[in-house]
Amino acid sequence: MLDPDAVLVSCGMNGWNDWDRIVIDGLAPLVDLHSVHIYTGSDDYWTDVLQPHQADDGTLEERYSFPDALAVATYLNIFIRNCD
Repeated sequence: MLDPDAVLVSCGMNGWNDWDRIVIDGLAPLVDLHSVHIYTGSDDYWTDVLQPHQADDGTLEERYSFPDALAVATYLNIFIRNCD
């Protein structure tokens, strides 16, 4: 039995490609939310450089809190300390 307070989330890619359309079409009646992700780390320089710009678009943004900012700051500190 599913916890009545559980929230079901489907996982997409960037919000506007075929993968998202297939997932949303198939799961929309079953899920509460659709999670959008932006992936970097490809061999294509321009893809990696421009993908974060998509997150800055604002049409798919999430409201972040102070604890979220602290988590980001912690990750940035880890990246800086381990950059070599």
